[in-house]
Amino acid sequence: MTNQLPQNVVPDNDQTRARHEHLEALRELVGNVYPNKFQRSNVTANASGEDTITSIVEKFKSFEPQVVAGQKPSVDALESANDKLNKVLVRVAGRIAAPPRVMGKAAFVHLSDGTSRLQIYVRRQDVTGVSNDADGGEVDGWKLFNLLDHGDFIGIEGYLFVTKTGELSVHVEKLQFLAKALLPMPDKMHGIHDPEIRQRQRYADLIAGSLKLERDEGDLTPREVFELRSKVVREIRRFLDEHGYIEVETPMLTPLATGAAARPFKTHHNALDIDLYARIAPELYLKRLVVGGFEKVYELNRNFRNEGISTKHNPEFTMLEFYWAYADVNQMIHLCEELLRSVVYTVTGHTHVRYGDHMIDFSQPFQRIAR
Repeated sequence: MTNQLPQNVVPDNDQTRARHEHLEALRELVGNVYPNKFQRSNVTANASGEDTITSIVEKFKSFEPQVVAGQKPSVDALESANDKLNKVLVRVAGRIAAPPRVMGKAAFVHLSDGTSRLQIYVRRQDVTGVSNDADGGEVDGWKLFNLLDHGDFIGIEGYLFVTKTGELSVHVEKLQFLAKALLPMPDKMHGIHDPEIRQRQRYADLIAGSLKLERDEGDLTPREVFELRSKVVREIRRFLDEHGYIEVETPMLTPLATGAAARPFKTHHNALDIDLYARIAPELYLKRLVVGGFEKVYELNRNFRNEGISTKHNPEFTMLEFYWAYADVNQMIHLCEELLRSVVYTVTGHTHVRYGDHMIDFSQPFQRIAR
C-alpha cells in the first residue's frame, strides 16, 4: 500500500499526513477500512426503519433533567432517568463532530448525522473494537478510538444514560470504524464564508453547516436549504398533479436550440454523425404534447445556457414549464398565484416570507399590472 496522497484531492501537509498514518494503522488493526454496511437499531421505530442520531435525540431528549441554568441536576433526578435509559441499547452511526475530549482512560465526543448531535462516552475497560474483516472478531477498542480523527465516521453500540451534567449520551460498548476523513474539518464556530468553496464544494458546505455552532437568527444551514428545495419541488408536483396535470420528460439533446433566446451548449452525436444541442428550454416538445392531446402537461427539467455565471446564475438550472389547453392568460395567472401560495404555506407553515428587508405576504391577492 502506497503512502502517497492524491495531491489533486488531499494536499500534503502535517495534518493530512497524520490522518493518512492513522488510516494505515486502522487498516492493520481492523482490516477493511471501507466496510459496506453497519446495521443500526430501531428502538425509535421511525419511518426509515433504523435509528438515526436525530431520532434518538428526539425520542429520549425528554429524559434530561430540567435544571436552572448554571446548576447541575440532583442525584435523585439522574438516578431516575438512568434507571430507564440504561435499559435502552442502541446502535447508531455518525460523523465525529468535534475533537474527542480524552480524560485519562475515558473520553467524551459528539457524533452528528448532519442534523443533530449525540454525545458518546468511551471508557477503556468497557469498549470493544469490531474487526471489519469478513470473519469479524474483536480488536482493541481503546486503540481503535485513539486512531480516530475529527470528521471520521464510526458506528457504536451501547446503552443510553445522562451524564452528571444532565446530557443525554451513549455509553459505548462496541466501536466500529466506518470511514476516515483525510481532510481537516471546517471551522466549527463560523462555517464557510468563501462563496467559491460554498458553490463548488457543496459537500464541504454541508459538513461545515452541520458542525457550525454559531448561527444567526433565521439563518438556514446548507442542509436545511436542500431540504426546503426538496419540499418545494414535492409540493409543486402534488399541486399540479391534483389539478389534472401530467408530468412528462422531453429530450435534453435536441437538433435545434429552440424554445428561448439563449446561447446553447453544442455536442456531437457520433453514431448519427450530427450536431446536437443541450436544451435551453422544453417549450416546443411540451407544446407538441398539447397538440397530441394532452390538455394539461408539465415538466420539471434541467436546462443549459452557455452564458454568464455567478453565485446566483448557473449555466445548468432547473425550470418548471406547464401548459393548459383552452385556458387564457388570466386563468394561468390565477393558477400561478394559487401554486405559489400553496408552496409557500406547505413548505414554511405560514404565508409570510422575508426577502431582504421586505416581508411578503402570499395570503394577499397578487397585484395585477396591465401592460
